[in-house]
Amino acid sequence: MEIRDNVKRLCKLRGITQKELASKIGISETSLNVSLKPDGNPSVKTIEKVATGLGVSVSQLLASPEELELLTGQSQEERGKVLRCPHCGEEIELYVKAL
Repeated sequence: MEIRDNVKRLCKLRGITQKELASKIGISETSLNVSLKPDGNPSVKTIEKVATGLGVSVSQLLASPEELELLTGQSQEERGKVLRCPHCGEEIELYVKAL
């Protein structure tokens, strides 16, 4: 399990970039990226900040891809088909008007 994959997945679900997440939790984007590398060895404090910034628990952040899929309620196929507000993370409904 790589925390980096879960952070990417959760950022996408929340409609935010990793740069926005880093800013939200008070660290630089570079520090976040270095921490999330396979050999980055992030501190517990950083993991807690990231989880809080993404609105999940530490255990959810560290979950396996399958567990995270169950926790978020979205399969890989469904991801990308849902638009989320970049500010609050709520799902946005779109209506298409026929011409």
